Amino acid sequence: MASIAPEYPPLKKHSLLVALLFMILTLGNYPLFWFFRRRNALNLLGTKDKLGLVSLVVFASITVLSMVAGMYSDYLSQAGGAYRQAQELKAIWLIGGLVVYPVYLFVLSNLVRHILNQYAERMSINFRVSILGIFLFNVLYLQYKINRLVGLSAAEQPAI
Repeated sequence: MASIAPEYPPLKKHSLLVALLFMILTLGNYPLFWFFRRRNALNLLGTKDKLGLVSLVVFASITVLSMVAGMYSDYLSQAGGAYRQAQELKAIWLIGGLVVYPVYLFVLSNLVRHILNQYAERMSINFRVSILGIFLFNVLYLQYKINRLVGLSAAEQPAI
């Protein structure tokens, strides 16, 4: 889909159904891809907050580390030996995947919420991204709000 004029957000509308399908196919790891794909467009909105590459690399590292620890701990458990090592890796997987990942996902989603709200305020657009929405639906909600923001901005474009 085409992006709107440069004066308006460099964001694009994307299907929520496709995003939900990717969430299912990637077993919940789609937000990692989503943040990387939208980082540049979000940073072009001219807000004081930016979505930094370092924070995304840390998020990716947490995701990969916890997945590898989980898979390797299962392998060690099935191999019959190294029970203690398998349990330690399982603990890393549990802490990384079930505690750190959701918290970091919320932090990144909240940063994007701030970026979108700052942009709307700067452009005098009646638009807000709810913290409850990002808590419950994270990137699906953010994409829904981006789709709405692009629609609002496109409606405000001058006729040529």
